[in-house]
Amino acid sequence: MLDELKRLAEYREFVKQFALQQLRVRYRGSVLGFVWTLLFPLLTCVSFTLIFGYISHADLKSYGVYFLSGYVPWLFFVNSASLANGSILGNANYVSKILVPKSVFPISSVFMSLVDLLAGLLALAIVMVFVSAPFSASLLIVPVSVVLTAAFTLGVCLLFASLNVFLRDFGHLWAVVSFLWFFFTPILYPMKNIPAGPRQYFELNPILPFIRLFQNPISNGTLPDPQTFLLAAVYSVASLLLGFTFFARQQRRFYLYL
Repeated sequence: MLDELKRLAEYREFVKQFALQQLRVRYRGSVLGFVWTLLFPLLTCVSFTLIFGYISHADLKSYGVYFLSGYVPWLFFVNSASLANGSILGNANYVSKILVPKSVFPISSVFMSLVDLLAGLLALAIVMVFVSAPFSASLLIVPVSVVLTAAFTLGVCLLFASLNVFLRDFGHLWAVVSFLWFFFTPILYPMKNIPAGPRQYFELNPILPFIRLFQNPISNGTLPDPQTFLLAAVYSVASLLLGFTFFARQQRRFYLYL
């Protein structure tokens, strides 16, 4: 694992350039280009707010901020993992012919999605201004939320990128799991709406501390409690250790499956 990190430090410029290239390819030929990155969370927010806010009889203004503050980090996590699933297989020529750390490719997936996360937070700020939501001092903690969430996501991406090389159906499985997982995460609804009995099981959701790191300061105007920070830090470190260790051990076998 330490050897892999040293090699990554040596190839950091390649990581940067490869991620930028992927971003340019994404928007090549697009009329609106990067604007789509802003429009998607805004349109999603309007749609879900009107539908689910009406169903739950919630205040549409506060519900919109609550929903988007949870949906933006969730989208970052899911999109990063989805991109990472095919990052090794999709770059087989680089992996087999160019001497670069193979972890560069799932890491680049996280960098690409990080651009979307920052754009989503910008879209959220626009929504907050539009609905006259308060900007509290607790928002200063959001950069820490981004770092912890990105660290957790990176570990998951390294693990998924490895698994998808050996199990080609893993990407399809992730699509199903992430779709169901979304409805068991308090983004469309607040946790307080869940009955006390099943709520204890919802609290075991590993993505929940990271969602709260955004929901609390943005939607509630309060700092996350120490337990939330502790869980997020533990999950992030565990995810990075597991992801880098598994990836470093399995990457020698990639050639046999590409």
